[in-house]
Amino acid sequence: IAVGLDKAVFQGSGSGEPQGIDGASGVPTSTISSAAAPAKAEIFEFIEDVDTGNALSGSLAWVTTPALASYLKQTQIDSSTGNYFWDVATDTVLGYKAFSTSQADSNDIFFGNFNDYIMGVFDGIDITVDPYTGAKTRLITYVVNVMADGDVRRAASFATNA
Repeated sequence: IAVGLDKAVFQGSGSGEPQGIDGASGVPTSTISSAAAPAKAEIFEFIEDVDTGNALSGSLAWVTTPALASYLKQTQIDSSTGNYFWDVATDTVLGYKAFSTSQADSNDIFFGNFNDYIMGVFDGIDITVDPYTGAKTRLITYVVNVMADGDVRRAASFATNA
């Protein structure tokens, strides 16, 4: 359930599942020339997009894939400084908290105020146990349902490349 809700925050279609940041109306989208290896100016564009929307405050963070996180951990901001985009000691990218997840699509990068994504879970989690349908093969079926919805409260609070 947690994995499904995480994926919905980023990729949800809004139809039968929470609306994700990727498909939310009005979220700025940055163009990256090489999705697997973004350039310095392209990384800074995410911060600029959120700042342009007067939303550079709150619980600001980066979220990307493990592959892009690895790339950012190995890539220096400038060769003369010795500083890397992703500071492994503090888990920050350019001073903002950073996370990686397999729930984002390949080469996705998200930056923004995650306090401006609202997720509601209604009526808890419903678990139904069915020991009868698969009884001949000694199988028990578990059906798990959760009623949840979510959406971006303020589109200017986020930037993505998707």
